[in-house]
Amino acid sequence: MIPLAIAQVHQTIPSKTGKLEGIPSTNTSTLNNDFCIKMRKTESVCKKCYAATLEKQYTSLHKAVTRNDTFLGTRILADYEIPRMTTLYHRFSSVGELINVEYHLHNLVLITLANPQTTFALWTKRKDFIRKYFKNVAIPANLILVYSSAIIGKIEKLPALFHKVFTAHDKKAIENINVNCHGKCKDCLLCYTFNDTKFINEVLK
Repeated sequence: MIPLAIAQVHQTIPSKTGKLEGIPSTNTSTLNNDFCIKMRKTESVCKKCYAATLEKQYTSLHKAVTRNDTFLGTRILADYEIPRMTTLYHRFSSVGELINVEYHLHNLVLITLANPQTTFALWTKRKDFIRKYFKNVAIPANLILVYSSAIIGKIEKLPALFHKVFTAHDKKAIENINVNCHGKCKDCLLCYTFNDTKFINEVLK
């Protein structure tokens, strides 16, 4: 029996004027994630983490994604808890990073499989998690794995199992770089469709 009142996995609805206009996302906290905390102390792109700034600025966002930490990262969702999507595209981790394999990544796969009409794109630096989970499990046909480069301006090679590599670049050092990420995602969709473009480059904001 499905409970009459249950908490739900929070979906972040982007502003009507932002880059992610029209593309909702499912996120977790970057302020609570040990990997994120560690990476922000390095010279990686994480040192300039916009998501951490957003969480600190908007307490309602921090509370919502912190609830998702528990929902997605501590147990496997029951079938009635899996969100049903109404959009063609959805992003995993516009804020935050994978927490673990056995719960968080598994729950995202469950959400993907339950919504075959929606294409999901997952941004992550956790190549180790992806290798471990998908070693013996097929990647869902509607899931695009995007590797997020750790170093500003360093385009890393396409990791095994990933579909694309996303790299941020300093605007002062973009000569000879094919900057193909600009404007709004819904007008581009390079990251949200299976195509021949494997490397996505953006000017760091």
